[in-house]
Amino acid sequence: MSYIFDTNMFMEDFDVNKYKGEKIYIPIVVLEELDKHSHSSDKLRACKARNGLKAIEKLGQVTYGFNDIEENRVSSFLDMNVKDNLIIEAAHLICKKDPDATLLTHDLNMYQKCVALGVKCKHIDYSKTPIYKGYIEVVGTTETINRFFDEINTDNLYPNEYVLIKDISTDEETEMRWTGEKFVALNLPDSKVVKAKNALQRCALDLMMNRDITAVAILGGYGSGKTYLCMQMAHYFVFDRKEHNKILGIREPNGEGKDIGYLKGTFEDKTARFFRPIEQQLKGPGEYDYLIQSGVIETEIPFYMKGTTYDKTIFVVDEAEDLSEAQIRLVGTRVGENSRIFFSGDFAQSVKDKTVSNPLVKMCEQLKGNKKFGCVYLDEDVRSETSKMFADLFNN
Repeated sequence: MSYIFDTNMFMEDFDVNKYKGEKIYIPIVVLEELDKHSHSSDKLRACKARNGLKAIEKLGQVTYGFNDIEENRVSSFLDMNVKDNLIIEAAHLICKKDPDATLLTHDLNMYQKCVALGVKCKHIDYSKTPIYKGYIEVVGTTETINRFFDEINTDNLYPNEYVLIKDISTDEETEMRWTGEKFVALNLPDSKVVKAKNALQRCALDLMMNRDITAVAILGGYGSGKTYLCMQMAHYFVFDRKEHNKILGIREPNGEGKDIGYLKGTFEDKTARFFRPIEQQLKGPGEYDYLIQSGVIETEIPFYMKGTTYDKTIFVVDEAEDLSEAQIRLVGTRVGENSRIFFSGDFAQSVKDKTVSNPLVKMCEQLKGNKKFGCVYLDEDVRSETSKMFADLFNN
C-alpha cells in the first residue's frame, strides 16, 4: 500500500511502526505546516509538531512533493491559499502517478472534500479507536488454554499486561502478569481492608503492589472501584507497610485550576469540596481531618504544583480524565525519589474530552510497554445494583 499523510496525522499519536515498509508520500506543505507549528507560542502545539517531524525521520524512505500542482488541478474552485486544499491537490497528483496511494487524515471536513472531488482518502477516526485496557482474556477448555500458551507470541504482549484465564472445563479463573520476560502470579496485599471484588480489581492491586511499577493508571466506569483501590493502597503503603511518608491527593477542580478565586474562603476552603471522593475512601471525616492536620495527607491541584518535588510520597490523581496533557506532564514530573503515582479516571466521564483522544487515554497508549508503567481498565460497577442501573442509562 501507499499512503499520503495530512499534517494532523503527525500532530497526534503517530504510530511509526504501523507504516514501516509501506510507500509513504508527504506533501511539502505538510512539512511547512509542521515547521510553522514547531515554533508556535503554544507549547503543546509546538511539542506535538516537533514529535511529528521526528516521526517522519523515523519513517525512513519518504517521497516528498509535488511542485507542479497548478498544472494538474483537481478543481479550479479550491482556494489555493488554504493549506488543506493544497494537500488535497498534492494528493490528487500523487494518486495520478501512484493509483495505490490513499490520503490519510483525522480531518472529517478534508475527507468529505476528497470524496466530493474523487480523491482517494481515508478518515482515521480517533473516537472509534479501541483503547489499551492492560489485559487480554482467554476463555476455553483446559485443552484450548494449554494450546494458547503453547502457541502464544509474547511479542504481542506489553510488559505488565495481564492475561485473564477462564477455564470452562473446571470453571476456574486465573490471572497472571507478563513482565516482559515471563508470566508471574499475582501479588496481592496482606490486608483485611484492601480486598478485590473481581478479577480486574485483583490485577489492579497487583500493579500497585509491584514497587518497580512507579506509575499506575486504574481506569473504569461509574462505581468500578478505581478511586477506592488507589486510596486504600496508598493508605496501605503509608500506614501498614510504612514504605512512604505521605499521600498526596490531586484533583482538577475547575477549568485549569486557576479559576477557583471566586469561591469564598481560604485556599483549603475553596478546594475541600473537590477532595470529598478521596475523603470518603478513608474510615471517616475524623480520620481524614486528623491526617490532613498531621501532614500525612496533602491535597493539591495541578496549577499550584509547579516547582515542587515530593519524595517518599504516594500520588493519587483522582478524576484524571479532566487533566490536560500539560497537567499530566506537570504532575508526573513532580514525582521524586521513592515516590509513586496512581491515576484514577474514566475518559467517558470527562467534562472536557469524552473521546479516545482524551489525554489520560493517550498517556496510557504512549506509556504502554514501559516497565515502570501499568494500566488496568475496570469494567464492572461494584457499587450497587441501583448504581449499575443508572450507569447504563442513556447509553443507547
